[in-house]
Amino acid sequence: MIGADSEVLIIDNSEASIWPQKHEEVFVGLMEEEVLKGNRNTTTFTKQSWKHIKEELCAQVKRSYTNLQLRNNYNLLRQKHKDFKSLLKETSIGYSEVTGQVTAPDKVWDRLIRVNNPSIDLDNNDDDDAMSKSPSVRNQESSFDEDGRKRRDKSTGTTSSRSAKKAKFSLALAETLTVYNETAKRKIDLYENSMTLTKHHLLDECIEALNQIDGISGEVYAKAIEKFESELTLLTLSAMDHHHQHCSESPQTLSPPPPSSTDDTTTTITTPTCCKCGATAAFNAPPPWSEISPPNYRPIRAPAINLPPNQSQQAIILTPVPQAQRVPIETPPFQFQTPSKRIQSPEDIRRFHESFSGKNFLGFIVALSESVRGRKISDPVHHQSPITDSIVSILETLIQWVDEIPPTQMKSRYGNVSYRVWQERLVENSENLMLRFLPDDLRSSTVEIVPYFTDSFGNSSRIDYGTGHETNFAAWLYCLARLGLIKEEDYDSVVIRIFVKYMALMRKLQTVYCLEPAGSHGVWGLDDYHFLPYIFGSSQLINHKYMKPKSIHNEDILENFSHEYLYLSCIAFVKKVKKGPFSEHSPLLDDISGVPNWNKVNSGLLKMYKVEVLEKVPIMQHFIFGSLIKW
Repeated sequence: MIGADSEVLIIDNSEASIWPQKHEEVFVGLMEEEVLKGNRNTTTFTKQSWKHIKEELCAQVKRSYTNLQLRNNYNLLRQKHKDFKSLLKETSIGYSEVTGQVTAPDKVWDRLIRVNNPSIDLDNNDDDDAMSKSPSVRNQESSFDEDGRKRRDKSTGTTSSRSAKKAKFSLALAETLTVYNETAKRKIDLYENSMTLTKHHLLDECIEALNQIDGISGEVYAKAIEKFESELTLLTLSAMDHHHQHCSESPQTLSPPPPSSTDDTTTTITTPTCCKCGATAAFNAPPPWSEISPPNYRPIRAPAINLPPNQSQQAIILTPVPQAQRVPIETPPFQFQTPSKRIQSPEDIRRFHESFSGKNFLGFIVALSESVRGRKISDPVHHQSPITDSIVSILETLIQWVDEIPPTQMKSRYGNVSYRVWQERLVENSENLMLRFLPDDLRSSTVEIVPYFTDSFGNSSRIDYGTGHETNFAAWLYCLARLGLIKEEDYDSVVIRIFVKYMALMRKLQTVYCLEPAGSHGVWGLDDYHFLPYIFGSSQLINHKYMKPKSIHNEDILENFSHEYLYLSCIAFVKKVKKGPFSEHSPLLDDISGVPNWNKVNSGLLKMYKVEVLEKVPIMQHFIFGSLIKW
């Protein structure tokens, strides 16, 4: 706001603004410095000089002016002072900054009236624009009054012979300045009124928002009112979303007044408080998240109210990159048992990952990933074992069953009931399928490995499939490695033969029976169904000469190489089943495409798999433990 005693100039109508007198003085001083430096270009300054003037002006007056405002004020100053240009050439002209009056001999006054007669003859012009036709001086209320004319230089000896014309000129000039001054005051009044109305409107909005808060104390209310004295605070609070005006932080523990009785017990009241004003929040804040990794939540448009902060990304960053481990082979005497669920809480998750079984299982997955580094699906495997051929044959049998059990005509989007028929056939024949490759001394292991196998293809009750079922398939392969059926030299064939066939089966089940994604994170998840093929596929592409993570956006690469690399195969499948821009339906995969190399993609996905899958209670609560994967 500009004080009532401040001298102001009004910029022209194209850019109406307040121009304080002290700002004009700084502006003129900066222009004088540029003139002394010689930074002039014909009748104006160079672009560099104007830029310097603008920056220095805004820095000194602590107010931002646009180029248009500076240009208008520059033109206004030129118009303001051009009428005195001829007077400044006269040696007998005088001007007092204190009184704002001009002194001159009679002959100078006569010549000024004769030369400028059309512009100063304003007797019949009452329009407001008349003020722009006459010169103005530093003090807007100054005029060429009678006292000023009496102080004319008498040394010339010239007497006034045209006093009537001089009086007419003085009167016209005084009237013009009066009109100019009144117009300026009207504009200032309009500006002040508009600011006052705006301030009252913002104040009403903030008071109304404050009154809607329940349980606020008088002290807090008074403190909030004090903050309304700042116009910036009013603008901020009025423009702020409602849930931001009163959002809750962690609960505060408040001590109630001491009881009147002699009982020494103290009761604490847990009350959520507003992070802005300290008042009672509208919603109760949840207790702190105690799990190893907080739930994966990433807001799309605006932060939700009173939800725990999203620290999943931080947890992934802080997690060390998992390392490959050798799988110890189980030796007789065997004690196979029916596996059971053990994980029920974050503490159980922590116990599992600190155990040998948890570390070794994750190390097995890392070893599988490293076995296919730089290898294509069509490359020959290092060792083609009979166990690998048997498992591939079993998966082909399951694919054939899908063709034999067509989906039922249904109107629902997810969950075709024919999947339950397929799952029932799987459960009935699973033991016989295992006996195809189990040696005689390990036939009793079916009691333990069959549950992992049957849980690897989805849930028949919910008719869904997710990363938990995929983890069960990896656990089934791990159990075979613990039994010595899968050896380290078979790891590459496990990925590019067995796991590739498993992916073909699962995609057919997902598309034919419309399996619902289990535990999907929506658009903020890596994939609705899978995680491991991204790990194995990124390892395949490490040190590739041409294909980079950003190559997933090249349709020709996806079309020609998706059958050779699991990562590209998954991207192509996602683009096939989902509509719309890739960055919108799969933002996480789109973000990963910006990583510089596949090595970082692979290590990041391994850490993410540990945090987002193996450390999540909703997923791992269905995981089972026996003698091969011990609790």
